[in-house]
Amino acid sequence: MDALTASYPHADFAALPTPLQGALLSLLSPRTLAVCACVCRGWWELVAEQAWQQAFAALWPPPLPPLTAAEPSRAWQLCYALRQAEARCWLGRPSTDKLIAHRTAVKACCLLPERGLLFTGGVDRTVRAWDLQCGVQLACSRRHGGTVRCVAADSALLASGSSDHAIRVWRVASSGSSGGGGHPSSSGSSSGLPFDLAGDRAVLEGHTGPVSCLQLTPSLIASGSWDCSVRLWNRASLECVAMVHTDDWVSSLAVKGSLLAAACGTSVLLFRLEGSTLTRLGSLACPSQGGGGSDVAAAVTAVDCTADGRNRQARRLWKAAAERQRQPGGAARSSWR
Repeated sequence: MDALTASYPHADFAALPTPLQGALLSLLSPRTLAVCACVCRGWWELVAEQAWQQAFAALWPPPLPPLTAAEPSRAWQLCYALRQAEARCWLGRPSTDKLIAHRTAVKACCLLPERGLLFTGGVDRTVRAWDLQCGVQLACSRRHGGTVRCVAADSALLASGSSDHAIRVWRVASSGSSGGGGHPSSSGSSSGLPFDLAGDRAVLEGHTGPVSCLQLTPSLIASGSWDCSVRLWNRASLECVAMVHTDDWVSSLAVKGSLLAAACGTSVLLFRLEGSTLTRLGSLACPSQGGGGSDVAAAVTAVDCTADGRNRQARRLWKAAAERQRQPGGAARSSWR
């Protein structure tokens, strides 16, 4: 064995000609190439410049899309990076990020897209604000008296409803009360957050059950509760200006123009908003499902309005939902027209 070893002297991989090194590395899988790039700086440069280029060329053969005269020349790394991004788009696999800060289950969320913000509420009795671009928490409110079950926000107002029967409202913070430096804080406001969650908040009381849903209009706050009622609150004075009783718990609200829809038990109630009054237009009963000689009506847990918000459009939407419920096994299939 010693004689055999002596006849084949030891040769270092680094001593091989650079083209030969690249040819050998090109035979490896991408996973192994990534491991080789961590051995030393020389291998990293070799893998980055030669092996990866050959690997990408094998996956997407040249020529690359020609560059126009007005477009500056680009390195092959940038060209293939753009090609990879395009390939990921066609895979149809959305990227997923997790925002972790709530100590227990999250019960509600609301987007404020014009500011790139997300508001969440949960069983830990807090409302939290998130920067969607950075994926970091900007602020956390003081604890509510119960689980935060709904959150609604627009550019001027943030509202939350909780199991303690109350609605809490934050208005846009003044420039002097917002935090400085633009850095997120654990409890206060940052320069990118319009609401000072740790500061003063108004508490609206009137419901006698958990507040389950909220909707905002330019002049009103609409709230639904497990006390079987829908209330309207004036945004300026924060006083209750209208209330209607329902036959069951209110689980969801939707507002479009002058139409307000409320999901109550197994039906949807339709109202017309006229100033600060609610005029009932009618109801849409959930279609029963036949099974074993018994009719079982499913509860309505969410509702939304169509583009124009008219009654005829709402009935068309309900008809599509009825067709979906009649599918065997509750399959979520319906024909939209």
